[in-house]
Amino acid sequence: LGPFLADVTSLPYPICGGLTAAVTIGFLRGVVNGKSFYALESVQEKEAQLKSWYLRAVSYMLGLAFLAGKNMRSSIPPPVMAALVVWCSGNLASSSAFQFFQIPNMVSSVAFSENKALCLSFLDGVGFFLTAPLWALGSQVA
Repeated sequence: LGPFLADVTSLPYPICGGLTAAVTIGFLRGVVNGKSFYALESVQEKEAQLKSWYLRAVSYMLGLAFLAGKNMRSSIPPPVMAALVVWCSGNLASSSAFQFFQIPNMVSSVAFSENKALCLSFLDGVGFFLTAPLWALGSQVA
């Protein structure tokens, strides 16, 4: 995030590096807000909550992609651009924190109660296997 901020805002790297704390704060906020998921009683309510988090995450991701456009870089002042990128990044982290930190643990404790560590390693490997091509594709786009 630091190099992205420096690229779209032309702000110094030390400032951009400090602004990346928004991701950590967003993850913490998302994990704390994730307690509301466990308070829901029905499966439909839980599904609706997860869908809303995924929808928010996608919208903030699209917001970051929109801000990365060359037309946006030239039309928005650097401090405003930095604020928008930090806001989108923090909210993206907040929207995906529960899924990232809690869902693998829920799956491993329910479906593989005797082999939790093996299940978590397997889920991590599957996640890497599925996202590696996307990262490779993304590097070709820029």
